[in-house]
Amino acid sequence: MDRDPQFLHSPLILLTGLAVVWRKRRNIGSRSRWLFWFLLACLGHSIIDILTHVDDGPLLLFPLDWSTRFRSAVSYWDNRYYGQEFQQFEIGLNLILLIYLVGSRLVRALKRQKSTVRF
Repeated sequence: MDRDPQFLHSPLILLTGLAVVWRKRRNIGSRSRWLFWFLLACLGHSIIDILTHVDDGPLLLFPLDWSTRFRSAVSYWDNRYYGQEFQQFEIGLNLILLIYLVGSRLVRALKRQKSTVRF
């Protein structure tokens, strides 16, 4: 029996939590809105974990079942299951996102500087 329940990785618990806060999420600035987005981010992370862990992913049916896991063909860390390729993909994705974030700020700064310079 697995002793690590991974409470915030359980799709059942996260979907239940989302269902509970669904109607109250519209109130801007409320705790329900924050909790809705937190649970949605946890669910997204859990889905990625399910798809990128060969035999150590989240428990799919926790707390009803403490042993069922999805056996993925890809592992983000284990080289026996494309871990090296996944690492290269992740580094490339990080570089693209970094260029996007820094590039957009750089473009805005250059536009601001250009508009303040008068000839």
